[in-house]
Amino acid sequence: MYKNERDSSPPINNQVVDFCGDKIIMLLSDYPGKLFFQTSDSSIFILGEHLVDAEPKPIELLPEEEQERILRHYEQKRGQRL
Repeated sequence: MYKNERDSSPPINNQVVDFCGDKIIMLLSDYPGKLFFQTSDSSIFILGEHLVDAEPKPIELLPEEEQERILRHYEQKRGQRL
């Protein structure tokens, strides 16, 4: 159930795909191939998890240096899983 089922829309279909510093990195089904983030304590989440209360933001909102770090980290982790 959602917090207030009458006033809430279904949560964004997201998937935790990586952790980088204090950020959780997610993919959203509506934006394939584009990375999103949420600042949070990553120790309480697992890869592949769907975050019902997520408030994902596109990584493009971050400074360019941080975007590049996240992309490098994600690509490295993704390469290890293949």
